[in-house]
Amino acid sequence: MNQYSIYKGRPILIECLGINLAFARSLLSKRCNVLFADIALRPEAQELISNTNTPGSSAKAGFQHTDVRDWSQLERMFSVAEKEFGGVDIVCPGAGVYEPVRSKALSISLHKDI
Repeated sequence: MNQYSIYKGRPILIECLGINLAFARSLLSKRCNVLFADIALRPEAQELISNTNTPGSSAKAGFQHTDVRDWSQLERMFSVAEKEFGGVDIVCPGAGVYEPVRSKALSISLHKDI
């Protein structure tokens, strides 16, 4: 058992799909449930969600359109997480972080235990 196994099956809310996409991919591979929250769903995130939500998958992923400048949308984001996953255990904010289209951040290799 590694130190991250305690998060297996836990709901995690991730804001901003670009810079946090590699992190989300790693969390999903560790059987965490992930709700993406951003203004738009990028194609690579849509592909990840589609590939995750297959019959027999041990993790679930979803998307909630959220403009973090609007408090009511932030509240709705948590309501959706409550309905879909039973709550939120971890929030990974990333909205407002600058990332060019060809960001090197997406190609960073995460530590194998994350």
